[in-house]
Amino acid sequence: MPAPDPAQRLDFTIDPRDRRRLELQATLTMAGIAPQPEDREAIDQLSALPGSVNATLQRWLNRTG
Repeated sequence: MPAPDPAQRLDFTIDPRDRRRLELQATLTMAGIAPQPEDREAIDQLSALPGSVNATLQRWLNRTG
């Protein structure tokens, strides 16, 4: 397959809170902790914290995984 054409990329940005939520879910999964549907509220609340807090939480999870 040919490489994607950069000119055809969609031009949008993701909200920082949404990005932190996705990153946290990915980090949990990589650490062997599969997020459950009932964990959504906790993940949403954690994602609302400042980026530095979220980065620290992800660093902790990466050390345990």
